[in-house]
Amino acid sequence: MAVHIADSKGKLSVRPVSPSLDFGCQVEYTKVRLGDSTWYTFGLEWFGNKFLELSQPFMKEILGSSKLTLKQSKGYAAFLKESF
Repeated sequence: MAVHIADSKGKLSVRPVSPSLDFGCQVEYTKVRLGDSTWYTFGLEWFGNKFLELSQPFMKEILGSSKLTLKQSKGYAAFLKESF
């Protein structure tokens, strides 16, 4: 699933992916099954010429009680290499 986070008059909102946005942040959340294991991906990708700052309260609203650490962060290639 992918959605865009956009700035609408100074307020952040989550919207369906749309090519009409000039700038924002795309959020990708994926469930991956490898054999008997289930993994989840969470990615943020900024686009456009303006930076969209995601505040701590807004990110907490998206992530809820999830605990993500930098040690858990890796690209798809590293994930697949370590998983097989």
